[in-house]
Amino acid sequence: IRRSYLVLSSMHSSQITKNVLSEVSEVVNQFVLPSVLLISSLIVSTVTLIFLFYYNPFISLILFLILGGLYALKFYLWRSKYDELGEIRLYSNEQRYLIVSRIFSSIKDLKLNNNEQQYVKIFEKHSRSFSDVQATQRFNGFYPRFIIEAFAFIGVVLFSLFYVFSSEPIETVLGSLFVFTFAGYRLMPNFQQIYINFANLKYSSHAVEKF
Repeated sequence: IRRSYLVLSSMHSSQITKNVLSEVSEVVNQFVLPSVLLISSLIVSTVTLIFLFYYNPFISLILFLILGGLYALKFYLWRSKYDELGEIRLYSNEQRYLIVSRIFSSIKDLKLNNNEQQYVKIFEKHSRSFSDVQATQRFNGFYPRFIIEAFAFIGVVLFSLFYVFSSEPIETVLGSLFVFTFAGYRLMPNFQQIYINFANLKYSSHAVEKF
């Protein structure tokens, strides 16, 4: 409402309704909240890594490069895809609201001309696109976790073998194994959250631009 009359008059009423009822929620859930969670995850991960580097810099560096590198590589490969998905979601949502607005603004003509199915098909097309994009975005946000966990398990095995064949005392081996295994499983959820939140920020960038 605070916008100028010229800006508001140039926008379709369905677009204004969509921005107020839908895009505000999208910006909060996919941009504002992920930004806060991203900062929190970065702080926890940084503190954990500082502790590990103090304990054993070499192994800590390897752990950081493997976990962080895999998530960074996944985001680098998919960053343009997340941007594309966000653009499709925004367009599909706009079309859904536009079709509904047209249906109820000309309901009499639709009934007289028996054109309901034509509009229903158009609405179904954009609703399906909207749902598919959201499902794809969420799936791609979570599935790297299972790949990373597989690499983490292999890393624990290799780490154990490295210390078994070293000349280190058994107490040192078990202590180091416990520290890095525990820290790794603490870091993985945080790295996963960092990845998801970065993906959400990229995905919601088009919705933010609307404001």
